[in-house]
Amino acid sequence: GIYDYFLLPEGKKNGKSMVAFSQEVKVQGVDKARLYKRAQLFVAQQNWANTEHIRCKDGVTLSSQLVDKEILFSDEEEGIITGQGYSFFPMGRAKHFYLTFMYKITVADGGYTYEFDKFEIMEFVRGPMSKGKATGVAYAGIASGGSRTRFYDVDLRSYPVEEFFSVRIIEDGYHGDLTGDAISSLKDIYKGLATGLKSTMEL
Repeated sequence: GIYDYFLLPEGKKNGKSMVAFSQEVKVQGVDKARLYKRAQLFVAQQNWANTEHIRCKDGVTLSSQLVDKEILFSDEEEGIITGQGYSFFPMGRAKHFYLTFMYKITVADGGYTYEFDKFEIMEFVRGPMSKGKATGVAYAGIASGGSRTRFYDVDLRSYPVEEFFSVRIIEDGYHGDLTGDAISSLKDIYKGLATGLKSTMEL
């Protein structure tokens, strides 16, 4: 049924099945060099290296980058760009989920191929905050007035998308329509990426 993540397209890496989206797209009359520059432009437009201001489940705001490197490898001669990306991940009324993924764009004369895989859902449960009362503005675990205070660690949970759909949602109470919402969100994010890439490659 709709709650089975295997309705999502599958790929395999290192013999392991995973959710993966890939497609070969023709762009008639455009050479490899121009398509490579357009692929670079697409990645730059995503702003995946930005710092996000994330409102955690407990209401505390956390400022953080969600991926280490938006470009992990690029080679114009080979026509390949690989890296990491992310998106806000809507799931019902919850606003504390984000999606990270790996991408690979390969260009050639007259077309390109893309792959999006290694999807992970990040759940920001608790942000950094002081424990107990302290006067003044606290920083680095010490209040400005000199009184020591303790800080809760950030509670960030990360799930491979396959585990999230098959375990996390069911065991921790995110079930029913929310499961369908999560699958729809993943598909919508992919469609947005594929459409945005297509628009840029056809400039």
